[in-house]
Amino acid sequence: MEEKQPKVSKLEKIADEDLKTIQDSKLAFDIVALNTELAVAKKNSAYLEHQNVLLRIYLKYGLSESDVINHQDGSIKFSKEEK
Repeated sequence: MEEKQPKVSKLEKIADEDLKTIQDSKLAFDIVALNTELAVAKKNSAYLEHQNVLLRIYLKYGLSESDVINHQDGSIKFSKEEK
């Protein structure tokens, strides 16, 4: 059976508990949205830090961008061009 909703005129306002429910759900959404933005910013920061570490190590060892460092054992695979 379909529940009948009370009819309200356009001048009335919603119940305080319904307003609070709306406000609470909006606040929860805003918090999740901010946490998501923070997570994305932290991810980008970590990525840039990783790139910076790689750049410093490549410079330290005189490597080119064509050379590859194995991140598991530290070995270097040099590009085909002679050094």
